[in-house]
Formats: sequence, structure tokens, C-alpha cells
Amino acid sequence: MLTPTIKKITEGFNNLSKYWTHIEKLWSFIDEAPMAPNINSGSLFEGKDHTITLSKISFSYDNGETIVSDLSLAIDGGTKVALVGPSG
Repeated sequence: MLTPTIKKITEGFNNLSKYWTHIEKLWSFIDEAPMAPNINSGSLFEGKDHTITLSKISFSYDNGETIVSDLSLAIDGGTKVALVGPSG
């Protein structure tokens, strides 16, 4: 009864050591300081009182698979909109 548990723990350590270099690369990427944009070079968007209108928007992948076809919508100023697919 204890043997399967020890085997699973051993397999877990073996997998961890197998992927350790990948894990280290991931952590070094996460630890990098993000590049701050130059906020002095742009201008502030003050469009809260305006509406953004999208008309007949379509999107497809290179293989021809159409994901969005003829989408039209109006987004009122000050609102947040997200288009989320099955993968999130």
C-alpha cells in the first residue's frame, strides 16, 4: 500500500528534475523587470464620452478557419468589452 505512494513521489521528482532547466528559464523570464513604456511621448485618450463602432469585422486563421464573421458592435465610452473564445 505504501509502495504505490512512494513510486508516485519518485516519479514526481524524476519529472521535476527532467524539466528543471525549463522551469529555471521560466522563472528567469518572470523575474525580468518589465519594460516601462515612455509615457511622456504619447497623449492621453479622453474618449469616455464617445462611442467606438466596429462594422463588419471578420477574423480567420491562416488555414481558412473563420472564427468571426461580419461582427458589428458599438462600445459606449467608459465601458469595457472582452471577446473570449473557448480557450479563454
